[in-house]
Amino acid sequence: MHNAEFVRLLAARLGVVQELCLTAEAILALPSVMTDVSQPLLVRYASLQAFLIDVRALTVFLLGPGTGRVFAGDLYATHFVPGWEADEPQAGRLNELVPQVNKHLAHFTITRMGDGETQLPVDLHFTDQQLREIAEDVRTLWDDFASRRNDLYQIGELPPWHVPGTDRLRTEADGLSGTA
Repeated sequence: MHNAEFVRLLAARLGVVQELCLTAEAILALPSVMTDVSQPLLVRYASLQAFLIDVRALTVFLLGPGTGRVFAGDLYATHFVPGWEADEPQAGRLNELVPQVNKHLAHFTITRMGDGETQLPVDLHFTDQQLREIAEDVRTLWDDFASRRNDLYQIGELPPWHVPGTDRLRTEADGLSGTA
């Protein structure tokens, strides 16, 4: 393998790992934004949407596509940890949430938008406690999965792509070697 090809594959691998870890971190962080009444309503609404879409994406990644469609290039936890299964009760609760997010958020549907005549738009509503419970369910499954690999971080660990002394994420311009 040529050096340039190796660097390209390494960058792609680091990108996947970074995306997975950041998504898991965001899921745990967003409930505090969504429930903060000092935040503008639009920020809270956008945070809720991001939270639910990220929960949906990470749930499908961790639990597999189920009976859903599988697209070429989709990644699942079993690609990283062969034979991995999430058998905790959290998996069942999160799996029940996926169709709700699909119908009420991920796609414009009659269920979400109404039919314009007799059906009114429906939205997903959660209490602050329910949002935190969803986040904790994700934490349990993610941390179990991440603990089985040495290149994935459990929620709350400082990943090497943070630039030390800042809240900025390392970019390609900073180099991919893990040093600033």
